Amino acid sequence: MLVMKQTNGELDLVQIVQLNVSASNKETVIEQATQLLVENNCVDPAFAQSMKERETRANTFLGRGIAIPHGIAEDRHLIKQDAVAILQIPQGVEWNPGQIAYMVVAIAAQTDGHITLLQTLTGLLQNDEQLQQLFKTDDEQLIVTSLNNSSEETEENEVLPDFAKKSNGRWIIPMAYTLAQPQNGLKLPDNSIRQFAYVMQIKPLMQKI
Repeated sequence: MLVMKQTNGELDLVQIVQLNVSASNKETVIEQATQLLVENNCVDPAFAQSMKERETRANTFLGRGIAIPHGIAEDRHLIKQDAVAILQIPQGVEWNPGQIAYMVVAIAAQTDGHITLLQTLTGLLQNDEQLQQLFKTDDEQLIVTSLNNSSEETEENEVLPDFAKKSNGRWIIPMAYTLAQPQNGLKLPDNSIRQFAYVMQIKPLMQKI
């Protein structure tokens, strides 16, 4: 296991990497990630339940073998310091039906600064060869370095994800993502963090404010 503190964008992050994790389901992965965060004084043990609650509200599978579980906003008081627990799962674990995660990045962030982490991961999503290497490497430092390098290379207009919602028992998965840049007086509501998804090629409505 590798533990280090790294400045990532606007965040000072504790980064914890655990290789060769074995898990039968995502609940077990969430519990293992929480344990790593607890052992490093980053979160309260109750944060595990917060991440599980998030899974009932939204799909945290980012795509291409990466999942990013995180707690619900009202439980941010359970976070002691900003951190990520990165679990490599070479055999994979089913996150949702048809979605297999090989790397899980559990995020504990007290502010909306976690958007910086999402930018970091979108850079990796565009490099399948690098992802496959990270899914199998026995070098924890390679994973940390790849994440931080991707963050530095991400442009301000980089694609950002807005996660799918569960509707009538089915996941609605975003087909592509984009960062909304206000133009001609159009802006997204503040609580959307200026993001929206092309979900099944249907654009969510932008509002004039």
